[in-house]
Amino acid sequence: MVSETGFCVLRADARDVEDFARLRIELFVEQARPDPVRELDALIERTRAAYQRGIGERTLLVWMARADSGRAIGALAMHLFPRLPSPASPTGEEGYVVNVYTSPDWRRRGVGSALMRSLLEESRRLRLGRLRLHTTREGRYLYSRFGFRDHADKSASSWPPCTSSASVE
Repeated sequence: MVSETGFCVLRADARDVEDFARLRIELFVEQARPDPVRELDALIERTRAAYQRGIGERTLLVWMARADSGRAIGALAMHLFPRLPSPASPTGEEGYVVNVYTSPDWRRRGVGSALMRSLLEESRRLRLGRLRLHTTREGRYLYSRFGFRDHADKSASSWPPCTSSASVE
């Protein structure tokens, strides 16, 4: 079946480890230009191990975007962790979003937005008090469209929107 957008977003599981590791390396290589990423083989092995551990312990949630052909074209991961409750995070349960990446040939086609919608839907279902992420200049617009607000130094963002920068660590 062919989708209207040419891709779909699904929750990943242990079987997606190789595609996730490949996309994660693509992200690091792209961000590192012009300097090469060192020790790629070791990084891939550590990524595989951390992915499998996090998925198995349910402390890592991952979404994969796949083209209708089945090719992995994007990913988003979120670490789940407990914190002491606070006014900004009444439940104390929070998420840290990492590895938001879309393959270059699929950018500006809704993949990042679809990944973010899946993330926020699950975050609401889990009643997470807050999500955090560190952003690049290129990613800032995407996150702001979904209600993330910059930390005072612009190095991090949080969701839901906070009324005071003091509530964002």
